[in-house]
Amino acid sequence: MCGDFDSLWENLYAKAESKMLSDKLERLSVSERRVAGHEARGEEVLDAEWEEGDEFSNANQKSRAKKSVLESLEKSSGKSTKRAESILSGVLTHLTKQPDFNEEEVISDNNREKISYVDRVMEHASNAVKSLKGKGGTIPKAAARLLTGFSAISIPQDQAESDDDEKMPSFKTKFMKEVGLNPQAKYVKEGLKNRAEFDKVIARHGEEIQSGEKIVCRAGIGIFRSRLDGKLTVTLLPWLTDVTIDVSSARMTRYVPALDEYVRKTRKDKIPLEWIDIIDNFWRAHNHTSPNKKDIAILRHPDYPRQVKTAPKIYQTKTDNELWSDFQQLHPSIADKIKNPNLPDKCPRVLAKHKPWEMTKAKNSSCHCSKCEGMSAFLRGESTAISLLHSMMDRVEEHVRELDVEEDENEISRCNRGVRQLRSICDVLTQPSKREKCVECMKPCLVSGKIEDAKESCVTGECQSCGLRNLWQLGVRRQLFRQEIGQDPILHVSSPFYGEELTETFEWRYYSQKRSPTLSTHAQQVAEDDDEEYSPTASASRSLTLETKRGTL
Repeated sequence: MCGDFDSLWENLYAKAESKMLSDKLERLSVSERRVAGHEARGEEVLDAEWEEGDEFSNANQKSRAKKSVLESLEKSSGKSTKRAESILSGVLTHLTKQPDFNEEEVISDNNREKISYVDRVMEHASNAVKSLKGKGGTIPKAAARLLTGFSAISIPQDQAESDDDEKMPSFKTKFMKEVGLNPQAKYVKEGLKNRAEFDKVIARHGEEIQSGEKIVCRAGIGIFRSRLDGKLTVTLLPWLTDVTIDVSSARMTRYVPALDEYVRKTRKDKIPLEWIDIIDNFWRAHNHTSPNKKDIAILRHPDYPRQVKTAPKIYQTKTDNELWSDFQQLHPSIADKIKNPNLPDKCPRVLAKHKPWEMTKAKNSSCHCSKCEGMSAFLRGESTAISLLHSMMDRVEEHVRELDVEEDENEISRCNRGVRQLRSICDVLTQPSKREKCVECMKPCLVSGKIEDAKESCVTGECQSCGLRNLWQLGVRRQLFRQEIGQDPILHVSSPFYGEELTETFEWRYYSQKRSPTLSTHAQQVAEDDDEEYSPTASASRSLTLETKRGTL
């Protein structure tokens, strides 16, 4: 009975073990089928193309997928962050080739915000650059300066690149392509050069400023010269004015170059410097510099009011058009290029623009004595006299052209001599001041051109070579009158010098002194009548009157 019981349990155990093995085999078979199906599905996915697809249906699927990828990455990289970065970078590079892949979704929220901000900045910069550049042609200087400053600030400096990146475009080239800058443009080259100079100065921050360096102080921009006894000596730019400033209040720093500095080439049609020098010398030579040391002109710099120029005033005694006529005679080649073809007798803008800054319009003034004031009033009629003399010269020159050179040689010589004398008289009358009129009268004898060197006979009018007397009374007047011994001169109406100019009347003014009756004069008369012993002070009272005279040439 006991043996039967043992065999029963053995049979039961054998059946149970057989059942367990059968279930295990079945489970292995199911598992193998599942693995085979999973692998088959994986192969199908790998063989298929990338598509946008849908998001995970639940968080568990997403978590398992992330865990699977992370485990694979840990195994592949050996948990090395460098390898992980390299693997992920390669994966992203591969995925960015797919049209539906959004690279921004795989970065952190913080970096995504930065990238979005940078994209907006680049877009605005690109639009601004495009607007400043315009549609081609010459860029205005203001726009060129903005582009120069933008290039200096924004273009990144190239870093040392590896051998693998030699054929890859630099950061600089990439940036300029993104914002629309031309690498060969002058504003880009100037901007990079300005940035290099700027970086050099910034690198020297904290170093002591040496003599000769360009600095900025409270007086302006200048060149540092020396430091002595608490004083700084600085040569201010651009007028090279030397100033001395206290060290405590100088606020001196090293000059930092501007990032937007942009200098264009000189235009081809610019006035040459030698022409400007000739024009400046012309203005100074044909006008009068004040000899008074206190009569000075002051010019203050518009941007740097600390800088001041002083120079003796130059008084302009002729109009611009009159001086333009003189300039045409002295420099005809330059005058032909700067004159206005439509207004050839009007002073061109180039000539008027380059006047010396210390030039001012002269005023009609004198020492206010009766002789000077009388002379000034008298000369107001000179313009009429000059026009009449020119009319007379034109008529005589026309008469000379009608004469025969061989038969009328003496007449031609006499007429030409008279025309020269009339022209000399006009030269005297057209002088701007009384002093220069005297110098012009004595010109044949006054070699130095200074009235101080004149001979006494020239000053008193006794000289037989100079003076208005020799030009008119002993010159032209003899062509107009016939003088016979013992008789009054007779007007020679058949002379070519005779014309309506001699009989035309015009007015001029002059000062005269007249004695007026006074109390002392009346008292003198009473004393003569009543009291022989009475003798009042005999003072003659005179009044200065401006009279008008009418006459002919």
